[in-house]
Amino acid sequence: MADASQISYDVSANNAQTEMGNAVDALRAKIAKITQAVDDAKRGWQGDAFAACAKAATNWDDEAKKLNTILDEITQEVGHGNKSYTGLEGDNTQTFTKLETDSGSAYTSLSS
Repeated sequence: MADASQISYDVSANNAQTEMGNAVDALRAKIAKITQAVDDAKRGWQGDAFAACAKAATNWDDEAKKLNTILDEITQEVGHGNKSYTGLEGDNTQTFTKLETDSGSAYTSLSS
């Protein structure tokens, strides 16, 4: 059975994962807005200016893809870390429960 501190840590870990997800979503929304603005700006240029704008837009698209890849990696790592923490918490509980069971009521053989 989970004690209050374990539940508190589990909730905190889940909250951190949720907050990170929300931050990533906000960044993705900003990237999408910038991408849309860049695409919209391309339509207003002609000639050499259009070519320069198109090149800048392509460079931005490449950077946006890199940023989204990094955000994917961050999201995966935070989720993995949360799962690892939760798994370790359960493993530690089992280890100490087994130690207590194996030791009986006396934790050491030292006498007072």
